[in-house]
Amino acid sequence: MLRLVKSDDGKYRKYEDLLLLREDVRKQAHQIQVDYTRVFGDLLMASFREQIECIKLKKSIAYCQAAVNKGILPNMEDMEKHIASLMTDYTDRLDQMYWDTEAAKNCTWISDETAERIRKIYRRLAKRLHPDINPKTEDSEKLMELWVRIGIAYEANSLEELEALEVLTSRALEQCGEAAVVVEIENIEEKIKGIEKDIEKIMETKPYIFSRILDDENLVLEKKKELREEISEYCAYKNSLAAALQDLLEFAGAQNADRLS
Repeated sequence: MLRLVKSDDGKYRKYEDLLLLREDVRKQAHQIQVDYTRVFGDLLMASFREQIECIKLKKSIAYCQAAVNKGILPNMEDMEKHIASLMTDYTDRLDQMYWDTEAAKNCTWISDETAERIRKIYRRLAKRLHPDINPKTEDSEKLMELWVRIGIAYEANSLEELEALEVLTSRALEQCGEAAVVVEIENIEEKIKGIEKDIEKIMETKPYIFSRILDDENLVLEKKKELREEISEYCAYKNSLAAALQDLLEFAGAQNADRLS
């Protein structure tokens, strides 16, 4: 079976522990994002939908104003096609928000006991296959495929899949032979500092900091109130833009009528 020969000066152990901690923190951030989307997703979508309507109206006003400045009547069919082409990215984002929200609502929750078992199996596998720990992983298509599957199973909280992958990993490593792999990490102190900065950045930015809201019921209520107020403001702005567009269209129509008379 493959043997990993590691440094015993304590630096390698710290490097290994930090690599695993970074993976744990990344997974926590992902779960926090799912929880945040589950709680606020519908309101976030509603707000973004109203924002999109405001953007469409502003672009419509700009289109019509350009036509008026040229002394011509805006072609509504051409305008709608033009605006639709400009809004593709926005509508795609709204669609993605919808699917993310639905996925968060339908997310399967696991017990603390299962979560701990998943974590322990993952850490065992990571110590054997993580490319930054076992250099043989990157050199082996089979081992890299297993490592990718392990990452997917870990993110999906699939205990059954991880248990199966642990068996497959042991078999794959046995097939690699008995030769020892000497693990030498160049500039290990710099890499340790880099990983520590990665962990710090993850924990100080979104979505990880959303946990501060999710862990406080009062902050959750406050955030929902804030989003509802935001939606109301966008609705009011949308109505004022719609009125401005209607006024502009009426002006363009009157201008065109005067020109033809």
